[in-house]
This record gives sequence, structure tokens and C-alpha cells, in this order.
Amino acid sequence: MANGNPMVVREGPLYSNVQRQLNFVDTFAWAVGVHQLKFGIDYRRLSPNGGASMNYIAGQGPGGFQMLVLGNVGVIFVADKYPYSVNINNYSLFAQDTWKIANHLTLTYGLRWEINGSPKSAISGQPLYPVQGIFDSNPIALVPGELWHTRFGNFAPRIGVAYQVTTKTVARGGFGFFYDLGHGNATGDGSGTDPYFRTNFTFLSPPGVPFDLTNAAFQPVPFSTAISLVSGSLTAIDPNLRVPVTMQWNAAIERELGANQRLTATYVGADSRRLLREDNILPPSLLVNGNQPIVYATWNGGYSHYEALQVQFQRRMSHGLQALVSYTLAKSRDLASSDGTGFAATNVNQIVLPPLTPSDYDIRNSIAGAVSYEMPAPVWGRVGNAILKGWAIDGLVRASSAPPINVTVGNQTGFISYYLTLANVVPGQPEWIPDPTQPAGRALNPAAFSLPPAGEQGNYTRNSLRSPYSVDQTDLALRRRFNLTERVKLDVRAEYFNVFNHPMFGAPGLNEPNAELGIPGFGKVGTTTNVALGRGGAVGGQSALYALGSPRSAQFTIKLQF
Repeated sequence: MANGNPMVVREGPLYSNVQRQLNFVDTFAWAVGVHQLKFGIDYRRLSPNGGASMNYIAGQGPGGFQMLVLGNVGVIFVADKYPYSVNINNYSLFAQDTWKIANHLTLTYGLRWEINGSPKSAISGQPLYPVQGIFDSNPIALVPGELWHTRFGNFAPRIGVAYQVTTKTVARGGFGFFYDLGHGNATGDGSGTDPYFRTNFTFLSPPGVPFDLTNAAFQPVPFSTAISLVSGSLTAIDPNLRVPVTMQWNAAIERELGANQRLTATYVGADSRRLLREDNILPPSLLVNGNQPIVYATWNGGYSHYEALQVQFQRRMSHGLQALVSYTLAKSRDLASSDGTGFAATNVNQIVLPPLTPSDYDIRNSIAGAVSYEMPAPVWGRVGNAILKGWAIDGLVRASSAPPINVTVGNQTGFISYYLTLANVVPGQPEWIPDPTQPAGRALNPAAFSLPPAGEQGNYTRNSLRSPYSVDQTDLALRRRFNLTERVKLDVRAEYFNVFNHPMFGAPGLNEPNAELGIPGFGKVGTTTNVALGRGGAVGGQSALYALGSPRSAQFTIKLQF
């Protein structure tokens, strides 16, 4: 629609998605001497449903709006989606024993059996259509069958121990396996690709034809398992897919300090295997006239590792004062921090897994403190008590070190297939350059990064830079409860967020500058409000009002309870 004054009209629903869930849990407990036995079952049934929909876009070329009023259009785009509905069943059986070996020693151990089934079609006469030819040597085609094979050997042992070292010191430790559901993007992406999502282009030459819904251009596309090049994508899942598993462990020492205070130090760790990743496969056999459809290939190629030292001080309510202060020193690494951040290649055999790099949420140092104090009322008689008694003040302080920054660039194959890749590092160029317009006095250097060749990853090490901005926020609240009657109570609360008005910014932006949307451009922070702080590689900006990183603000709340 490149000529004249383009006008676009859209009709029909884009999406019609429903998610239903049934969950039944039952447990049975039995005490036998020094043993506390527990048995249970957990059944979950998920039923995502993408209903049928038809959407068309009519665009007017030369003549603009007046031609559209007369019933003529220049271009028609039709998108047709067939219903996609599946049932996913998850079964869990577990047994656990809490064994009090001695007065100062307790052992808890158990076993959980997980059966996480492959999705099954919920529409009679319409099976699921996996894509073959990506994880095997067969020709690429859509064939009826199950998306992957259900496994029946997912056993998850768990054990925990608590030992009272002295009357004021307790040591604890634990280890266990935890299985994920294992679906990730697989079921959701499948509903938006062949054969369920079909498209049809109809190009009409000016002056066009009457804008009539009975025209053949608006009829549903016939359902077909033939690969449609205009839809632009397929979803392939490894038929030997296994659900991800995480091993978790912890060790803690807890010490009482006086009658109302407690100090706890904990080491925690987690090692996740067989995580799902989704790579962009660009098979040459599907390339037609420069149009290269993407095959989103999901398989068990992810791995992550987490370790942290957590220190917590807690003071129970005493003389009107209670407090909780915690500090975490952590390190989080993975191959990718979401299912859909894989590589681009012509086949899965070309995918070389990267080394462990910092996660998007790798925050090395964080501290949080909460204090609540019920202020004593002066003895000023009955009237003074009525005015001043019962007031309390709450404080919350949060601070953390800077999040990582990832640098990616957009790449395109053909006129439909678009994906993100890591950038190439330009030798000799500094990563940061002075910029007096930025709060930190510096910005990322656009000349330090370049676009890698199509289908290749750049040599930039993922999340190897750190944002110059961190989190440092203090919130306060003043509250009181008025007991109007025995049953009627009035709660009054005034809250102040970021009371010191400390400016906090997200990661420097990736996008092209856009003054209207508040996007400052690559390597800079702006004033957009749709980005949370601490997200690696996000577009730059402050967070929304009342959220972490917002400018100073306040709110007043009155709640009547009866």
C-alpha cells in the first residue's frame, strides 16, 4: 500500500483463546509411633483452547479514504485460524515420612512419581500434526500423531534433616528432584502455525472491487496439511522430548539472639537439566522465491545453575517493634533465560550450545529490610488516647546491584522470517562512550556492535555487560485501625513510595529512537513505562507508577470492615 494515502480497515477477531484447568489433590496422614506418614495424589488437567477465527485487513491504495467509502480497496489480506484444542493430563503420586529419630534430630524423606503426558487433541476427528523431518532424516511434512512420547520413569526423591545443635542453634539441610510440566512454548506456538493458522493474500488492482464480504477473497482457506509458504512458520517438537528436571539443595544454620531475635544463614543451590529451548531452523528445502519459512524447533538443550548465600535477621514483635532484614549474594547462569531465545541454523545438527553465561536476572547482590513500629500513645487522658493511640509506621528498603545487559540485533531471511541474534563485536571500538544527556554520564556505543551474517550468531558474549543503573528505594507507610464497634472497623493507611525520589532506570534500550513513545534509542535510557527494572536486554525506561523504580508518589487508603 505504497501509493496515495493508505487506509487500513481490520475486521474479525485476532484471537479466541480459553484456558481451563481442573486440579484434584488429596492426602492421607497416619501417625505410627515416631513416624508421621503421608500419602497423596495430585491430578491436574489443562485444556488450552484456541478457537477458530477469521480476520481480514483491507488496505486502500491510490485514492485514499474516498475510494474506501465508495466500496473499493487496493489490497486484501486474509488470515484464517482453525480451532486448536488439546488436553494435557498430569498425574502425581507421593509418599512421605517424617521420622523423629531423637528429641534433637528429625529426618523427612519421600518419593514423588510424576507422569506428565503429551498433549492430546480435544477435537473429534482432528488429530495433532507434528512436523517430521527436523529431528530425523524424513522429508519435512505434517503428519498426524503425538507431539512427543510420554515418559513413565520420572521419580523424584527428596530428603530433609533438622538437627538441634544447642537449645538456641538449629542446623537444617535438604536435597530433592523436581520435574517441570515440560510444555513451554510448544503447545502455544503450535496453535499459531501450520496447519491451524492459514493465510491467503489477494492483491487487487485499482480501482479495486466492491468491498463485499461475500467475495471469494473472504472465504475460509480450506484446511490442509500441506506446508503453506505464506503462513511463514512451523512448530516442530523433538519426539523424544523429556520434561525438564531440577536438582535443589540447601543447608542452613539458625541461631537465636536473645528472646525475640533470630539470625539465619543459608546456602542454596539449583541445577536444572534438560531445559527446553526453541531454535529457529531455516531449511533450504522450504526456500521459494526468496521466502524462507521458520521452523520453531523445541528440544532439551537448556541448562542452568544457581548458587546463593542468604543471611536473614528477624526480630519478632517486642515493645511495639518488629523487623526483617535479608541479604543475598547470588550467581545465576544459564544458556538462555527463556524457552524462545535460541539460534538460527539450516538444521538442528548445526546448533552448538553456548557456554554458561549470566542469566537475564543475575543480580549478584541484593538487600531488603522491613521494619514495623507501633508508636506508644502519650498519657493525655481519654481524648488523647482516642486521637494518638494505635498508630504504626512501616518502612521498606530495597537495594540491589546492577542487572546484566544483552546486545542483540534483528536479522531477516526473505520477507517474512525475522529473528534476533547476538551482535558481532567491532574490534577497537569502546563499549561505552561519554554522553552527558544520560544519568550515568555514558551510553552504549552503537559503533561497537554490528550485524552478523544471516543465519549466524555474533561473537558478543551474552549478558557480559552490566547496566550502570541499580535499585535503591525506600517506601514508608503510616496506618491505624479504628474500632468503631465490636464488629465494625475502619483502617486508614497513607503510603509513600520512593520517599527520597531516587532515580532508577532499566537497561539501556535496543530500539530505534522514537520521541513520541519515549524510546531514546540504542544504548540509552528514556521515559517509557512498559519495562520492569532489571530485565537484561530490555528497552530502556523507568518503571510504572507505584512499582519499583517509580518517581516519588503517595496514595491514601480507607477500608471499612464489618
